[in-house]
Amino acid sequence: MYEAQYRADAIQAIQDGAARVATRGDLVALNYVVLSRLQKAARVKSVRGALVEIDDSVTMAFGGSYVVQFRHYADSADQVGTSILRTVATVVGEVSALRLTGSGPAPDIGAIVMFGPAGQQSLLCFVQSVEATDGMAFNLHLIAAAPEIDTLTDAEVPPAWNGRVGTEIGLTDVAPAVPIFISVATGTGATGTETGLLITLKPGAGAPVAAYQIDTKIDADLTWTTLVVNGAEASALISSYAVGDIIDVRARTVSFGGTASGNTATVAVTIGDFTIGDAGFEFSTSPFMALLFNGATISLGDIANPPEAVFECGDIDGAIDAVLELGTL
Repeated sequence: MYEAQYRADAIQAIQDGAARVATRGDLVALNYVVLSRLQKAARVKSVRGALVEIDDSVTMAFGGSYVVQFRHYADSADQVGTSILRTVATVVGEVSALRLTGSGPAPDIGAIVMFGPAGQQSLLCFVQSVEATDGMAFNLHLIAAAPEIDTLTDAEVPPAWNGRVGTEIGLTDVAPAVPIFISVATGTGATGTETGLLITLKPGAGAPVAAYQIDTKIDADLTWTTLVVNGAEASALISSYAVGDIIDVRARTVSFGGTASGNTATVAVTIGDFTIGDAGFEFSTSPFMALLFNGATISLGDIANPPEAVFECGDIDGAIDAVLELGTL
């Protein structure tokens, strides 16, 4: 960036004589002619040797020094070109033909040239290369020394390295959908411990889920305890409550941008009593019962001497349709 700012131009200077002191890499002082101000811009109509005819007239005053500046292209593949400055022989009055002096390329027919008074500029330059020319002369290719580049580079504080190309694209964060309970299970049969509470969730439709936040509390309390679960796990086992505690459970999802969904409906569960799931209510202690959509499963578990039990079965209207009496197996 600093190179483009402070070394935008390449300068050429002819040095006569066989004895040459300056060589590649040397620091030299250069004084050269520049276009001090623009008088007129015109287009080249014809070129005959050093005589350039333009499509407009310019005015020169007695004792004045004038130059033309134009862009020269080396060949058809050169799309940028090189800025060339040529001095012009002073002809007092208004003219439309300019005679170039000195050496260098001439503008192409149709090219735009800028004409104006010549000025002088001095600056320090580095010799970039040396090219031998005719008459035991040398063409010195120079660039500006521009010590500002080194000063600014030393003061530059590079940013922290990052292997990524370009800038990070900010995510448009969308709140995820409310999660869905797959099951809320308690007791030894479902969790492996009498006081266990196993909560299993799945995401709703919508934005990807980074984590789940599960809130629990004893029914009579006002303060919720929050447990954060990784989105890939989607389940949590809690063993901090006692058998018989009535626990309220709710959950929500959190997106990768940190936006949380709304809360689920609050589910109440008695520790060590039953499981709430898609199939209904499942008693996960021994004995336990699972209520299904079209029936029920009753298990007495691994009990050596189970007590007698009576089960009443009925429809949703509450009427008793059958009574099952189980004795000792």
